[in-house]
Amino acid sequence: MNEKQLTEKPCDMSASYLATNMEHESKKKQPCPLNPWTAELEKTIKKAYEFFEEASRKKKTVPQAAEWLLDNYYIIEEAFAQF
Repeated sequence: MNEKQLTEKPCDMSASYLATNMEHESKKKQPCPLNPWTAELEKTIKKAYEFFEEASRKKKTVPQAAEWLLDNYYIIEEAFAQF
């Protein structure tokens, strides 16, 4: 043990240890296991959006869920951008 370790309280040592390890862990870039799945889901939702957008432009009746998708697609895009 060095002099610093002898004078520090146990909780201070633990906090210091955790802070050091947390810093190292945050620097590690681990791949997100959802990326392949989310990429496919994003494509599917985009196709649905484009389909209903075209139907809406042609003044065709679209389901309420499709209206929601048309109104909120930008939120879904922002969510996928976080992956």
